Amino acid sequence: MSKYWREVRRVIKQILNNKDIRLVNFAYKGNKSSSQNDWHKLRNPLRMLFTALIFEILRKTPPCKIKNAIYRIFGVRIGKGVSIAYNVLPDPLFPELLTIQDGVMIGSDCELATHEFLRESFSLGRTIIRKNAMISGYTIIRRGVTIGENAITGAICFVSSDVEDNMFVGGIPAKPIKKLTPEDMKLKKDIEIIKYKE
Repeated sequence: MSKYWREVRRVIKQILNNKDIRLVNFAYKGNKSSSQNDWHKLRNPLRMLFTALIFEILRKTPPCKIKNAIYRIFGVRIGKGVSIAYNVLPDPLFPELLTIQDGVMIGSDCELATHEFLRESFSLGRTIIRKNAMISGYTIIRRGVTIGENAITGAICFVSSDVEDNMFVGGIPAKPIKKLTPEDMKLKKDIEIIKYKE
């Protein structure tokens, strides 16, 4: 292994062990056409492939405690009362950089990234979803992003920067739409029936 890759691996150990490091960007100095072609030099390939296989099985599993427990075994930090829907993909390359705090709800078909490959560079980032946040379906969260407490993302959303507490964001890229109050999340009636117009 070259001096460059040894240094990359040393820094990867640093970010995995030091919670104060939020994001690390690396200039790509490999000899392939892009950094993505050298993914296997960042991590043991067998470990990553096994993790990806298990995560793929978990994608088809409904929200349940055992699903969260298995994610924890692979390094994802998951709090209590977390609900992860079908087809959600936590990053299988560096799951240890993902934190999902208590009470978070994640809708279907979301991707939670902790790494990013570009042609001339690659990066690793700590992705955090804080307490009681709701990630709506088909949302992609970029590496190194923090979603604030009680924040909500709209459906079909790309979150590339931090989201404040109690903020509703939407769009591609996600932008703030509304500051939420506790009343915004409550129905006006216990049961509301809506009929078609005649």
